[in-house]
Amino acid sequence: MSSTKHLILILFFALIPFADLTDKPAKAVLTLDPPWAVIFTGDKITLKCAADDFWYFKWYQARKKDSLNKIRAEEYTINTAAVSHSGEYTCKGYHLSESILSDPIHITVSDERVILQTPPQPVFEGDALTLRCRDRYNSDITRVVFYKDNKELQSQADTELSVARVSKSDEGSYKCRAWRWSAYLGDSAEVRVSVRERPKAVLTLEPAWTQIFKSERVTLRCEVPGDYTDWRFTWYKDGWKVSATQDYYSSIDGDKYTISFATKGHSGEYTCKGERTGNPSYSKTSDALTLRVSDERVILQTPTQPVFEGDSLTLRCRVRYGYTATKVVFYKDNKELQSQADTELSVNPVSKSDEGSYKCRAWSSQYYHYSGDSAEVRVSVRERFSTPTLTVLPGASVWEGEAVTLQCGAQIYKQGTQLQYRYSKDNGDLIGARSREPYSIPAAELRDTGSYQCEVEAEGTGLKKRSYSVSLTVKEIPKAVLVREPAGVPISESDTVTLRCQVPGELTAWGYTWYKDGRSLPLYQNWNDRYTITSAAVNHSGEYTCQGDRTGYPLHSKRSDALTLTVLRLKLSGVALRVSPIGGVVIEGTSLSLLCSVAVGSLPIVFTWHREGSQGHIARHTAADQRSDELILLRAQESDTGSYCCQAAYGEGEEGISSQSALLTVLVPVSAPSLSLVSGNSVAPSGDTLTLRCESHRGTGPIWYSFHHRGNEGNQSSTLLYWTSLPGPGPVSHNRTILNESDSGQYWCDSFNNVSQEIKTSERINITAIVPVAGANLSSALPEGGVWKNSRVSLHCSVLRGTKPSYSWYRNGQRLHIPDHTRTYTLSEGGATLSIHSVQELHEGTYQCVAENQITERRTFNSTSNTVELRTATALTLIVSLVSVFILLPVISACLFLTVRALKNNQSLRETIEKYGVIRQKPKTLREPAASPVAENSHDIPETSHAAAEREGELVYAVVDIKKKSKVKRGQEPKNRKNLPLEYCVTYAKVNDRASEKTKGEKEECVYSLQHEAGIEGTREEGKGKREEGRGNEGAREGRTEGLIYTLPIITRIDGVREGGKGKSGREECFYSLPREVGRGREGCMYFEPRQTERGGGGEREEEVYSLPRGVGMYSLPREVERENGRVKGPGEGVYSNEESLYENFQQRT
Repeated sequence: MSSTKHLILILFFALIPFADLTDKPAKAVLTLDPPWAVIFTGDKITLKCAADDFWYFKWYQARKKDSLNKIRAEEYTINTAAVSHSGEYTCKGYHLSESILSDPIHITVSDERVILQTPPQPVFEGDALTLRCRDRYNSDITRVVFYKDNKELQSQADTELSVARVSKSDEGSYKCRAWRWSAYLGDSAEVRVSVRERPKAVLTLEPAWTQIFKSERVTLRCEVPGDYTDWRFTWYKDGWKVSATQDYYSSIDGDKYTISFATKGHSGEYTCKGERTGNPSYSKTSDALTLRVSDERVILQTPTQPVFEGDSLTLRCRVRYGYTATKVVFYKDNKELQSQADTELSVNPVSKSDEGSYKCRAWSSQYYHYSGDSAEVRVSVRERFSTPTLTVLPGASVWEGEAVTLQCGAQIYKQGTQLQYRYSKDNGDLIGARSREPYSIPAAELRDTGSYQCEVEAEGTGLKKRSYSVSLTVKEIPKAVLVREPAGVPISESDTVTLRCQVPGELTAWGYTWYKDGRSLPLYQNWNDRYTITSAAVNHSGEYTCQGDRTGYPLHSKRSDALTLTVLRLKLSGVALRVSPIGGVVIEGTSLSLLCSVAVGSLPIVFTWHREGSQGHIARHTAADQRSDELILLRAQESDTGSYCCQAAYGEGEEGISSQSALLTVLVPVSAPSLSLVSGNSVAPSGDTLTLRCESHRGTGPIWYSFHHRGNEGNQSSTLLYWTSLPGPGPVSHNRTILNESDSGQYWCDSFNNVSQEIKTSERINITAIVPVAGANLSSALPEGGVWKNSRVSLHCSVLRGTKPSYSWYRNGQRLHIPDHTRTYTLSEGGATLSIHSVQELHEGTYQCVAENQITERRTFNSTSNTVELRTATALTLIVSLVSVFILLPVISACLFLTVRALKNNQSLRETIEKYGVIRQKPKTLREPAASPVAENSHDIPETSHAAAEREGELVYAVVDIKKKSKVKRGQEPKNRKNLPLEYCVTYAKVNDRASEKTKGEKEECVYSLQHEAGIEGTREEGKGKREEGRGNEGAREGRTEGLIYTLPIITRIDGVREGGKGKSGREECFYSLPREVGRGREGCMYFEPRQTERGGGGEREEEVYSLPRGVGMYSLPREVERENGRVKGPGEGVYSNEESLYENFQQRT
């Protein structure tokens, strides 16, 4: 049972695709709502697809591959149209395995102000056509003008233009122009209206005989050729519509009208007409077909009338009741054609001469007798196409160069006929068979003159027809003639020359166009036949042609032959070179330009640039519009420095004229210097000489270099060590001799040139100065009789000098390892003090200390002290000590008495010392006059002060004595011994042999005295000097060039001349003198104490020298300066070797 149900279902679904196939349309019908194919952006439009019994639809736009809608509805709506919605749309209906596609509809979406709306294209002949002019903003349009092919059709108030029945002549481009009262709204874009010929129905017979016997069956079939389908047909007989139930013997089924049993009443003229739901909605009515139903004995059957040329024609003779004719005679216009046994007469192809009245006479084979004659039947032969007509456009006579079109036209009478066209000239074929396109001559030539014909052939029939001959005459266009005025005379620059153009012949009203050097663009146009150059230049040289122009045809004459115009060049002169900026000096990286100009010369000019030392040229330019050329260096480099010149010539390789040379100088800012230590170490002992090298690798000279030093003590200011200048980049070295710890710190160098006015500083080098240890001394307070047991004893080791010394202790020549004797010995003060808390006999012995400091692993300095004997005291020692005290007590008392008396007698000297600060003691010097002790166990032997002074060429002084001097001459007695004046002199002794001749040494008495420091080093060279440990300047501690800058309080008269004449005889008290003569006849320029004088001795002389309070010292600035009214006039003659920092330090101290 179940299998039966399954079988029924399978058969049901299998039969579904075949159900109602005849009722399905062949095409879907696409319509618009509203029915306008041109709309505005923002409008709403709905596309509807009509196809009966189809289940779903898909919509397509020509530019997109996929369907537009996912919902498969029969309507597709664009709610807000955009320009992108423009295009062709189609719909496709689906029903099971079937699908049908609609014809496309093109929609245009416009964003213009005014549009012309048309229905979907195309329209067919006979349809009604409505065009509507519309404003975007729906303004009330009060006036509209419609145009067709840019020709005004009519002006009206209505916005719609209607054509009741369109024809082919209505085809064209339409537009509208709209106004709202007097306000012009705009023109619409042109819209093409395409009018197609309406298809025509064709009626045929089956069988194809228009004469039949009564009771025979015949079928009439109607069809509409072309691409349109889904036709429904209407039948007409003798002009009346035939109904499907007209009689019992006929029926209508779609495109067929069947007569199953013919009667005399079925005779008549039949036509048909097609109708459909799409566009076109109907066809033309078919040609009439005449059907004759006969009850005669013999009939002559013919095909459907009319017959066209080229068709085949068959005539058949029949005998009624099925009898077979054994003999047939055919007649045309009552003339026998032929007698034959066959019942058919064939004519292939038929021609117009075959037209006429035909009949036949037949003999029957059954009775072997005459059967009868048929009725005459008219055979009408129509032309398949007309005799062609050849038309020549624009006419039979044309000018050279004019476009000519030969159009061959023939009217087709039989629908479906395809024609081929051939063109010939003078009976010679021009081109082979082709379709309807015309034969064109783009530019007629004289050889195109001749006789032309065309031939038309119906494709597949062999039927040909030839047109009548048409003559074409091509006339030669006149050629312009160009002449020069004046003729034959050389033309030079600044001359006037005229070119004249003439066109010979009978044509008039010529204008003229001038061309140069074969260019297509005209040089000049006017209605005058003359072209004048008022001031000729070389660039006017060339080949000139001219052409005549006119408004009628021919529009142009032929161009004239070329006329060569040569303008002679002027001789080049006045070549000048100018540099910007003026002077030709720039800083590297900035721009610089050189302008080369020619005073007299013709264009174009070739400028060639040269630089001294460069091979060939460095640039070459051709100036076509000016007599100058510019060479620009956007970012000048040092390598661009040199001598430049330019050369002007009329061409490469030609001899030119050169300008004078111009020197360009590219200044380079000094680069940051690099500082290196080329000799010595960054950790150096005093006495070592370090060599510092400073170098800036780039920069324009002169370059100034300076070396600087800043100590490690707090905010200590920097010190200028040395400065010099070089003519260009290069290394500068400075030798620095390490003296003491104050030489430690940072060292750097600066470089400077006048290009950028910016001082460049190197990276800094840290140097540590170490003073080698020397002068170790072991001191103690040990009693001579020995130390009591269990008492405490301390031994102290000190050094005369040395940086951070370390100490080692020895007893009896053996080193004490203190950590091993911590209960016995203790160290303090960094190991400098050795303490024994409880002296015992085991502590007795000879003690000694060794001080050392280490520069490097391989370089160590040490100094061994004196020895101290430690022994314990006994009872005998105590007794000896007491006896010694009693013996020495009277001696000590006598010494004290004498001392008190001496002090009373020397009260004057004491007051002098207290007043002037003159201290009678051996001076402390950094460079002792005596040789320094040799460092014990040292790897290096330091130089003595004497050796250092000899090496540097310095003068070293030391105090010898301070003594009293009496004013009473020898051999005389003082008048009043109680009021005897006392004078004290300080005597200096020179240590080295290079003392200045100006210094009298020991012979100069009572001239110089010191307040505190007793040692002065320095050379006395034009007042150059610095002060070693001098008061008033903490930075000037090198002391290598002190010189005789200061004098301190003196209480004696001055004998002799000081410092090359500085100072006069006489008694001066508490004075300071300058290092050199300062001019204006004044020598000495003495300033008195205790006040600090004003600058320049009261303003008479701007010397930049200051006197300082007693005990501070006086300094001169690096350069003697002259001033006028407070303005610096310029450097003076004398230069003093000191630095500005001395003056700054002086200000801080004061």
